[in-house]
This record gives sequence, structure tokens and C-alpha cells, in this order.
Amino acid sequence: MSRYRAFAIHFAVSALVVGTFMGLVLLLWYPPDLLAFAFPMRLFLTLIAVDVVAGPVLTLIVYRHGKPGLRFDLICIALVQLGFLVYGVHSAWTTRPVWLVAAAGQIDVVFANEVLPKELAKSKLPDFLELPKDGPRLAGARLPEDPKEREALLMEALAGQDISRRPEYFVPYAEEAARLFERKGRRLGDGLEPLEVDIVSNRGAGFVRLDAATGQPIDSRPDPQLQ
Repeated sequence: MSRYRAFAIHFAVSALVVGTFMGLVLLLWYPPDLLAFAFPMRLFLTLIAVDVVAGPVLTLIVYRHGKPGLRFDLICIALVQLGFLVYGVHSAWTTRPVWLVAAAGQIDVVFANEVLPKELAKSKLPDFLELPKDGPRLAGARLPEDPKEREALLMEALAGQDISRRPEYFVPYAEEAARLFERKGRRLGDGLEPLEVDIVSNRGAGFVRLDAATGQPIDSRPDPQLQ
């Protein structure tokens, strides 16, 4: 077999494996409407660069039919690719979106690695005692009434632990969705046009439309000024 045929086979297999992995990740953890605000672009570009491009190119370089040690070389290349694929699975899992939190007049996309394990145990709602494994869940978050506690929360938010990452302050999503409508001078369940609010994350920002009857997200779009 020529080195070009070996390259083609290696490329096809690598593309199939990485493509299948990406498809499963998107299907399980990244709803289509969240791609602009949650997609781990750097992770997937790294996987493509190493597993789909670099691996087959290395095969093209080292392959020569009958070459002593060829099997060892190919095994090493495959192990490096496998290592990066395992890294990709782990990274996609630990950085997946887990909550869409209605708070302070917007929707925050929260990722698994942004939530401290100790915070989960403080949740007053059983649905948020652990991170979801099958895609992000809706939640609401509300500041406490106590002024001192509010001030402490604001200080902690400056360190990256804002209320959207604190299940202790979560409320049912419907309650906070109603407040989103009230901020716009509307009432949830009015049956009128959907309400558009900001949606933000550390990977992007844009707008999400909420159903006027239920408050549930309908669709979303990126902010063109940030593209």
C-alpha cells in the first residue's frame, strides 16, 4: 500500500471518529440554539487539528511499505490521537452548559466548570442539587432581601461567583420569567408577541425570544455587533 493510500485511509477513519464524537456532544449537551453562546470552538479546532489533520499527515510522513518499526510508529501516532480524543471528551463534559438562569433582566448560560461543588449542596430546590447530564436546565435566580447579604453577593460576583452560579438563590424559572416580562411592562401569559431579552455567557452574547404565554425560550440569535 502506498503512503498516499495510507494517508487517505487514516484521514477517513479520523474524520469519522471525530465527526461522530462531535455529533454526540452536540446532540447530548449543546442545543442548536445555544451554539453561538456555548459552543467550545477552541476545543473542537484543537481536536480537528490534531486528530483529523496532524495524525494522517504524520502517517503520510512515516509510512513506507516494509519499513522496519513502521507498526510502532503508527501505534504511537494512534495513541497520541486517542489521548487527544479522551482529552476532548473530558473537556466537553467539564465545560458543558448546565443551566440557563433568568436573573437581573437577562438569561445567563452557566457552564459546569463555573459551579463550585460546595454550592450545589446549598440548593433549596432538589432539581439543582447536582449538575444535569443531558443538557442545560432552566432556572431563575433572585437576590436575597437582606441588604448585607446582597452586598456580600455583589462582592463575590466580582470574583466570578455571581448569583447565576449559586443554586442557593435559585427559584423556579417561571417565577423569574414573569419578572423578566414585568421589567418590560408586560405580563407573562398575555398571549402577545414573544419577549426578547439578552442571553450572555463567557463564549458569546445575543438575544433570546421568550414565549409570551409560558416564558419558555423559543429561539435565539447572536448579537451582530459582536460577530
